[in-house]
Amino acid sequence: MHSTLVTWDEFFRSLGLTLTDPSFPGVTPDRTCLQLPSGDRLCNSGTERWSFIANGVPVDGLATVTIGDLDRVLFSYGPETPEEALAKYWGPVTDQACIPSELCRARIPADEPPETCSGRGACTR
Repeated sequence: MHSTLVTWDEFFRSLGLTLTDPSFPGVTPDRTCLQLPSGDRLCNSGTERWSFIANGVPVDGLATVTIGDLDRVLFSYGPETPEEALAKYWGPVTDQACIPSELCRARIPADEPPETCSGRGACTR
C-alpha cells in the first residue's frame, strides 16, 4: 500500500471489484458478494460461500476494515466452511509484507536488493 487508512473495499474498488460483506452495516452473510468488472457476481449460496480469514482467525467480513501493514488475510470462495478454508489455504499466506515496509529488518536477507518502494520514503519507480 502506498497510502494510509485504506480499507479492503477501497483496494478492491481500485481493481474494479466490489465486495459487499457483513462488515457493512445491515449486510447479512447471505448477501455477501464480490462483483467482478464483467458484472458477474460471486455470491454466497447454498453450495459456495465467502470465507474471510484475518491473521489466522475467521471473521464475518473485511470490506470496511483498514488494511494493516503486517496483516495476513485470506479471501476464499468455494464450498469450504471458514474453518476448512483456514486449514486448506492458510499455509501459503506469507508474512513477508514486513520486508518491503522494512518493519522486520532482521529478516531481510543480506543480499536482498533494496526495495524501490519501502516504508521509509518515496517510490523510485
